[in-house]
Amino acid sequence: MRIDVAYESAPLARSERTAAVQDLFGIGAAPRKVIIARGVELDVAPGKILLVTGPSGSGKSSILRALTNSLDRQSVMADSLPGGNVAVIDSVGRDMDEALRMLGVCGLSEAYLMLRNPAELSDGQKYRLRLALTLASGAPYVVADEFCSLLDRTTAKVIACNIRKLALRYSEAPPPGFILATAHEDIIEDLQPDTLVRKGFGDSTVIEQRTPERKPVSFFRQLEVEPGGREDWRALSEFHYKSKHLGAVDRIFRLRLGAQSVGVVVYAYPAAQNSIRNRAFAGRYCGRVTARERRRLLNRELRVVQRIVIDPRLRGLGLASHLLRETVGRLDVPFVECIAVMAGFSRFLENAGFVCLGRSGLPKAGRNLLGALRGLGLDNSTIHDPGALSHVLQARLAEHAQLAGLLRRWWATRRQGVPCPLEERLDVVAREVARHVSSRPFYYLYDNRGALETPVTQEAQDEN
Repeated sequence: MRIDVAYESAPLARSERTAAVQDLFGIGAAPRKVIIARGVELDVAPGKILLVTGPSGSGKSSILRALTNSLDRQSVMADSLPGGNVAVIDSVGRDMDEALRMLGVCGLSEAYLMLRNPAELSDGQKYRLRLALTLASGAPYVVADEFCSLLDRTTAKVIACNIRKLALRYSEAPPPGFILATAHEDIIEDLQPDTLVRKGFGDSTVIEQRTPERKPVSFFRQLEVEPGGREDWRALSEFHYKSKHLGAVDRIFRLRLGAQSVGVVVYAYPAAQNSIRNRAFAGRYCGRVTARERRRLLNRELRVVQRIVIDPRLRGLGLASHLLRETVGRLDVPFVECIAVMAGFSRFLENAGFVCLGRSGLPKAGRNLLGALRGLGLDNSTIHDPGALSHVLQARLAEHAQLAGLLRRWWATRRQGVPCPLEERLDVVAREVARHVSSRPFYYLYDNRGALETPVTQEAQDEN
């Protein structure tokens, strides 16, 4: 695409001050012609990134306007956010998968953040949400001036790297073309633009054509994986969707950038029973021996990934997989298991060498309770809203003794030995039900010896 960019300065209203400036510098009041670019050839196409850099006032924005005006269709970056009481996760994309993918590219995949109203976000988070909205719009081009200028420079590099990965990813349809401008050149290494336009003042324009490649983020070599402690978990626990409480911990490792922990993985001793594990190992850890002997065997041969969390700013870079790959071999056990929901919608465990062996079924107590709640006419949005669910239970429990019994039985399957505080703390019960009643996590296994000997791919049967 060939562009010429020039304009005449607008005439000014006469005043004593403008006359004084003209007299002082010996210049006239006639409009002045300003040339930004003369006969510049630029390659703009879907799947390509064009980046214009240069100091403020050099004409970057004028070049972007000229490019977008020459295109039949374009998508200037969204300048507003959805209004009303709409959650972030509901504002992006055509479906859940696309929403998670676009929010991940823009560093907004933290669970609780996705449930917030866009108006509650910080300025930097609002910028990233606007970018996610633009990426999910389906337009053939994404046009953004002052690209990532509002963000801290680490976050800017992460998003630049994720945009490059997105541009390299062809599936059923090519990704959009990107037409971007910024005064910050520190993102060039991660963005890897196909065309880099270095804009100087006047009509000074230098064009560089580049060949992008798949490579990690520019600060990857500065990341260190090392033993950590509970303080590292506490520093990042607010970004994990589960409880901050840790069980029987064995080892903790952290991912460090400079002096800051940006990732942590907690390995713990496994639960005594798991139906998928029992099938995968042909009953090795159940039956035939005493409970004490089974526990000793489990503790000797197996660990579980109890928690893994990456700083939300750094998500989308594959760092969770990197942290797992670097640490599973340090555990001195043949097997490492991970039981997680999110892993079923992301490939970070497979990329670390884990194999998915199935998905847990709902326990009978959970199925019965869920059926009773739906029998009351409650939909999923009410069941998973602790406040709304607590309100409904408060009104219905007195007349539904069977429901109270189902709640107590379900609580017993989750909190063995802990009495159900149904009468004293209904809010606690409602919160637990909202979070866990329909949860069906996936079961993953890592074999430190090599390939798994007994792969299991079918879903687990519902437990009695």
